[in-house]
Amino acid sequence: MARDRITDTKALDQIADGITKLDEQRLTELNNLKQLQEIKHEVINREAKRLAAKYGSDHPRVQKLEARSNYNQSMFPALDREVDKATSKTEPLPLNAWRLHGKVIGEKQRPMPEITVFFADANKNWIREFGDSCSDQTGYYSLTIKEEFIERAQKEKLYLAASNRNKEVVYHQLNTDTPTKGIIDYRDICLAKGGCSSPPEPDQPTRGK
Repeated sequence: MARDRITDTKALDQIADGITKLDEQRLTELNNLKQLQEIKHEVINREAKRLAAKYGSDHPRVQKLEARSNYNQSMFPALDREVDKATSKTEPLPLNAWRLHGKVIGEKQRPMPEITVFFADANKNWIREFGDSCSDQTGYYSLTIKEEFIERAQKEKLYLAASNRNKEVVYHQLNTDTPTKGIIDYRDICLAKGGCSSPPEPDQPTRGK
């Protein structure tokens, strides 16, 4: 019995569908984990209060529970970021392109909208061919380098940069992800000030963080 031939397009569609299902499963598991951690956190806090009322706040059991509660509390922002990653919906990656996406985050892990994210050279000049992205209300940005520019991107020393509405460069860090055909990488940008514009032109003064 002859087997049906699977075209490249059909194969890519099947792979994309499989990845989507895995992403949905990951999001479900992350939300379940978050809910479980929140319940455990509440139980620990209640037990710590009960023991503190009975033995005093300096009792070793109370201090141990409070330390565990503080540790759990510190883990919630990281878990929230993982949920955000799984929630982010991206456009299909063009064939043989490379994408870097993530969130722009400000103080207290708050999302930073209207921040222009782009690739720059060592002098903080925007590399126009690699495009730019303005972060949305959740702080999400997405940069895609097309196939025809991948080889150049691999040879150049790229810097991931961000600017505010005044075209001041508020973030400029060496890109540690290697542009690779067909790959999507994730990277968050942490800064404190906002404002969106087009990237600064090479002849404009820039100010680093």
